Amino acid sequence: MQTSQRAREAVTDAVLSSLSARGNRFATEVHCQIHISQLVDQVLETFLAGVGGDAAGLWEHVRGGWSTPLFVTPTDVWRRLPYGKTVTSDAAKIHPGVRHCLEMHPTAPFTITDLVTDRVWDTSAIGRSMRAEWGRNFQLMVPIDTASPTFWVWVIGRQRVDFGDEDRQVAAALQPVLTAVSRHFAEIQRARPPEARADSLTPRESTVLCLLTDGRAPAEIAARLSISPRTVAKHIERIYRKFGVHDRLSLFASLER
Repeated sequence: MQTSQRAREAVTDAVLSSLSARGNRFATEVHCQIHISQLVDQVLETFLAGVGGDAAGLWEHVRGGWSTPLFVTPTDVWRRLPYGKTVTSDAAKIHPGVRHCLEMHPTAPFTITDLVTDRVWDTSAIGRSMRAEWGRNFQLMVPIDTASPTFWVWVIGRQRVDFGDEDRQVAAALQPVLTAVSRHFAEIQRARPPEARADSLTPRESTVLCLLTDGRAPAEIAARLSISPRTVAKHIERIYRKFGVHDRLSLFASLER
C-alpha cells in the first residue's frame, strides 16, 4: 500500500510541477501542444519508475479508426516498436490487449497473461516479432475508457518478469491521475480547429520544437533523443514547413505572436 501511495504521489507531483513550470508561457494553441507533450512524457517516466519496467507508452485506439502509439519512453523504443499506426480492428486481431479493450471495456489494470497464456502470447505473431528486442515481453495495461469512440491505454513492458499483485495495486492507484492526464490531452486535441489538427505537429516534432525553444542545438537534440542529426534536421524542416517559416529566428517570432 505504501508503494502505491508513493507512486501516486510521484505521478501527481510530476503533473503539478509540469503545470506550474509552464505557467502562462503555453497560452497559445501551439504552446499547449508542446505543454501536453512534455506533460505526458514526464508522467510516463514517473509511471515507469513507479511500477518498474523496461519501457512505457501511451496508445490511442479509435473504434472504427486507427490505433496509434502517441508517446513512448525511453525514446529509443520508437525504432523497436513492431508496428506503428494501424487500423484498430487489425490491431485487435494482432494484440489481445487491444481486443480486450474493444470488446470488454475494462476499467481495471490488466496484464497480457490475464487474457492468454504466456506460451500463446510468446508464440503469437506479435510475440515472435518482438522477441528479438523485448525477450518474453510481459505487459501491464492501464485502460482509460470513455463514452466516445476513442480510448487510451497506458502500457508498461518488461522483458523477463511478469507483473504481480503489487504491480496491479500500484497501477490502480495511479489510474485516476493517468485518467485526468488522458482527458486533458483529449480536451486540447478536441479544442483545435480541424485544419490545425490535420497539419499538427507529431509528438516527436513537438519534443524537437520544445528543445529548440530551450536553445538546444540540433546535435544536442540528436544526442538527447538518441536519433541521428539527419533525422533531427528532417524534423526541423517539417516544423518550419508547418509554421510557414524558413529559419529558427522566424520560428521563434511566430511562437511569440
